[in-house]
Amino acid sequence: ILPLSVFNFAISVLYALVISMNVMHVAREKLNGSKKLQLLSNTNHLTYWVSNYIFDFSICIVNISLFIGILAIVSIIRDNSELDIYLFSSWPYAGYLFLILLLSALGWPLLAYCWLQFFKSDVTGFVVLLIFLGTGSFFDVFLSFIQIFAHITNEGLVFESFGSVLLYIIRLVLCIVCPNVTLKRILFNFRLRSSRYCISTLNRILKSNYDLNASFLSFNEPGISIFIGILLFQLIFYVLLL
Repeated sequence: ILPLSVFNFAISVLYALVISMNVMHVAREKLNGSKKLQLLSNTNHLTYWVSNYIFDFSICIVNISLFIGILAIVSIIRDNSELDIYLFSSWPYAGYLFLILLLSALGWPLLAYCWLQFFKSDVTGFVVLLIFLGTGSFFDVFLSFIQIFAHITNEGLVFESFGSVLLYIIRLVLCIVCPNVTLKRILFNFRLRSSRYCISTLNRILKSNYDLNASFLSFNEPGISIFIGILLFQLIFYVLLL
């Protein structure tokens, strides 16, 4: 019901692992010299980078497809509407998640290229990125807990209070820095949109005005446009860093 969903946190940690594994894959390509062979064959730089990016992105697509397939199968087998995973027994939501993951994955190889500029060892780069993304996900859950605890213990606290707004801004910054946290927030909004009980409970606790009938692409949550914008910003930022 709340932003403390174990399912959302587990998925965000899982994708921290998937994103970090791209670092090892790209690093090994550099170490075994497969990428240098293209340059030695007089391939121009644009063709060189585009071909490598397409190959690395195709691996992300395979991972995403496997994940969505397993998620859908498990949700159908469990067939329990009280579980967060049940949401993805509905193919529209599974399809939305697939598209969101594809959009996010556009930046994963670029993040790996940028990240490896700071590390010589593939294992070190992988471990540090995994810890960084995992910590970001945990910190987002921690901030959610603080926000909910503050509203439960102080009934006079309103959603637009300075503290709540500050926490919201910090969590948005986490989304910008950590792509897996962006995915976590999108999954949470999917869950809010799927249940009137979830959204009414959260509105009662936080004194917020989340609207079940809000457009799916609304910038106001539980719409996800603000997070799609963050994913696009991440993609542009990684390109500029290269």
